[in-house]
Amino acid sequence: MLVDLPGCRPIAGERILICAKQTQRFTVVLPAGFTPAVQWPALLILHGAGRNNLTLVDAPETRASLLRSEAVLILPDGRLSWWLDETRIVELLDELMKPLHLDPRRIGGSGWSMGGYGSLRMVTRHPERFSFGEE
Repeated sequence: MLVDLPGCRPIAGERILICAKQTQRFTVVLPAGFTPAVQWPALLILHGAGRNNLTLVDAPETRASLLRSEAVLILPDGRLSWWLDETRIVELLDELMKPLHLDPRRIGGSGWSMGGYGSLRMVTRHPERFSFGEE
């Protein structure tokens, strides 16, 4: 496996990890060429209502796009939370920083529908955590 994350199992040639830790489910998509010797940019992608952390992975069209990413993609499961408690997501980012070798200067947030609301809320409430700036 490219990276050892407790509670995670690889699918799709070890570049997509499906994870479950206590009540938190999430998916990680590693970029091609992932190596722990490099600090990686990351993009947090929050799903819409009625969707989950596997929605984009399960659809062949979006799965192909995810696998072309040059950043580590993190797709948490927010259920129907409207992403109002961003504490869990910020803590998840903290947990993943070291094992995924994430560059804290290049963390972005995105989402659609309910996840668009949640990502905008999270980025504006925690601007020190999210900056997809230059290297």
